[in-house]
Amino acid sequence: MMGRVGCGRVAGSASLRQIAEELAWFRATPRLGFPKRADVIAIGGGVVTRDTRPAEFETNLRRERQLEGIAAAKARGVYKGRPATINADAIHRLREEGLGATAIAKRLGIGRASVYRLMS
Repeated sequence: MMGRVGCGRVAGSASLRQIAEELAWFRATPRLGFPKRADVIAIGGGVVTRDTRPAEFETNLRRERQLEGIAAAKARGVYKGRPATINADAIHRLREEGLGATAIAKRLGIGRASVYRLMS
């Protein structure tokens, strides 16, 4: 079930057509009224509501777009992540020589947790 969204919030969405098709398929109709989930604040005899769903919706859209951009960059070979700074072969070689994690970490100048992570 979808939450209520203002038209202006959805207008920038690449999946607006998909949302409209899903609403049409379910034969959904717009309803007016107070939101079901809102923060209610009493100010001098009046009540002010703050609906958090638009911000949550925008956060989800931003995350979705970010993931799409990362996937496109990976497909182009541009996004490769951070290069490795620890030589895993050196850790395995020193381990075969009989050194423990603490000694390996000191010799290579890295953290002991990094040695354990790469040894497993």
